[in-house]
Amino acid sequence: MSLLTTAKAAGIRPGDHFKGVLTRLSTCMDVKQLTPHGWKDPFAAEVAERRHALLKSIVSEV
Repeated sequence: MSLLTTAKAAGIRPGDHFKGVLTRLSTCMDVKQLTPHGWKDPFAAEVAERRHALLKSIVSEV
């Protein structure tokens, strides 16, 4: 529960953070980048860009 609250306080979607951490857990050498505040700067924009591209492809199919 504290990770959800911390992610919200950092201004990121908790689900995005959780998925991002799971995909980078085995390759990330800096543990600080796995915390919500540390994850936001290097990875949040990438996740938002992927979401935007996915939504755009769904809308274009309709």
